[in-house]
Amino acid sequence: MFVIKRDGRKVQFEPRKITNAIFKAFSATGEGTLEDAKRLSRNVAKQIERKKLTPSVEEIQDRVELSLMRDGKYRTAKAYILYREQHKNIREIRGLMSDTTVVDDYLDKNDWMVK
Repeated sequence: MFVIKRDGRKVQFEPRKITNAIFKAFSATGEGTLEDAKRLSRNVAKQIERKKLTPSVEEIQDRVELSLMRDGKYRTAKAYILYREQHKNIREIRGLMSDTTVVDDYLDKNDWMVK
């Protein structure tokens, strides 16, 4: 099974990445154990496999959020949601910085050509 990354690439689905993300969120809130993370990760993987589609990273993360809430891990779900939002903002800022660099490079070349 494959996953569609944010840049559009298809990569092999790795359930351990889900386990790691859930466990990191549990570590931040103290609400669950590694075994809980593995169990929830298996549930998410089963949901994805049943659909027989190639999910995006975002779709997988949405399922993780729902699984956390269904399991009563509300603080962890909130922490996970906030973490996702922070990283979305970071990606957007990096994109803007990259655009600025391209424009600056272009302007520098034009300035050099004029001199």
